[in-house]
Amino acid sequence: MTSHELPFESKYTYEQAKSYYRKHQLQWRKRLATAIESMMARRALRIAGHPKTVLDLPCGFGRFWPTLIAAGTDKIIAADKSAGMLQVAQESNLPAVLTRVTCIPSTATEIDLPDKSVDSIFCMRLLHHISDKEYRFAIYRAFQRVAKDTVVASFWMKNSLRHKRRGTLDPTVDLRQVNRHFFSHEELQAEFIAAGFDILGHTDMLPYFSPWRTYVLKIKSGSS
Repeated sequence: MTSHELPFESKYTYEQAKSYYRKHQLQWRKRLATAIESMMARRALRIAGHPKTVLDLPCGFGRFWPTLIAAGTDKIIAADKSAGMLQVAQESNLPAVLTRVTCIPSTATEIDLPDKSVDSIFCMRLLHHISDKEYRFAIYRAFQRVAKDTVVASFWMKNSLRHKRRGTLDPTVDLRQVNRHFFSHEELQAEFIAAGFDILGHTDMLPYFSPWRTYVLKIKSGSS
């Protein structure tokens, strides 16, 4: 594992990716969470100005592709480090969706695309796994190189019931060891400014209950 690689990034073989997909299809709580998360994503894409070309990274099994297309995206470049996930994504989406999608293997820090080749980067369910600030900044730099305009990215927030319950149920839990990291708005605001972003807005999945918040970031001119 390299210094810029998460422990779970390479774990999904085809069979494991298929099992992950089935779990999200069969469990009603997973389906409900995806539906609510998709609504949050639609609000964020509206703030971003309905970008036409989007890099979805990491794309997983393509759960947000229909949402992106419904929001006005004409072309999706879907990137994931797991070849198994990319295969499952292509098998599980409708042909009408797949005509808009190009899949590429990629990590978040080494994106094999030309500079300024997409309007926006759509990054759901990644950055809350990363407690290393240097690693997050490496991802931001890669995003700024590839995207022309905006980044849509989700995080886990401290001002949520889930964060409070974590501390109440077991205050000894080290969240870094379970690949979950919570942020305050003030912490992220300072981080975004330092990284060369303006905040266009944010939208919450379920305010104060769910930890999920999606920020829409404007790439400042000259940032890369």
